[in-house]
Amino acid sequence: MMSALARRVAVGQVIACALAVGFMVFAMFYFNHDAVAKRAMDGMAKDYYENYFYERFLAGREVSFKVFEKYAERGFPEVNLQYLLNFDGARNAEQAGDFYRCDRKTTTAKIIPVKPFGLKDYTLETELDCGH
Repeated sequence: MMSALARRVAVGQVIACALAVGFMVFAMFYFNHDAVAKRAMDGMAKDYYENYFYERFLAGREVSFKVFEKYAERGFPEVNLQYLLNFDGARNAEQAGDFYRCDRKTTTAKIIPVKPFGLKDYTLETELDCGH
């Protein structure tokens, strides 16, 4: 029969192993290439729209439904990874390593404005082409 101390040590080891396996499974999914590339692409597309494109699109125009309505269904033209890495003085160039297996021309983001068409009123569709 096991002593109480030996039983506690054994239970502690089983719990520690279960936690280690759980962490490894989480890390495997969170840090895999596709997940890293998706998060980076979404972040760059968000930065592009909110801090660059939106102001330039509205330059000299009033924020109105008419300006955005024709884009509300089909969205703005897609922007590819190459453009997102290099726009505005290559502000995202340091993120190129997140896309080492991705095609820079066919990996794209599409921004679709939604009412009331404010700065953060949009949906984002990203399409990764990161061959396996």
